[in-house]
Amino acid sequence: MNVSYYEKSVIFQQKVKLTGANAIVKGTVEFMVCNDTQCLPPETVEFSIPVKY
Repeated sequence: MNVSYYEKSVIFQQKVKLTGANAIVKGTVEFMVCNDTQCLPPETVEFSIPVKY
């Protein structure tokens, strides 16, 4: 199977539309860690980032 992967670091960007002066961007990130022989089960992490402008 062809699998995309990133080593050491990666930056993902997403444009969002803010709905107020003190908005909160919320979401989840799902990831999996692998080596040459096995992968750990996927893990999902929630995040919440306050944005002021």
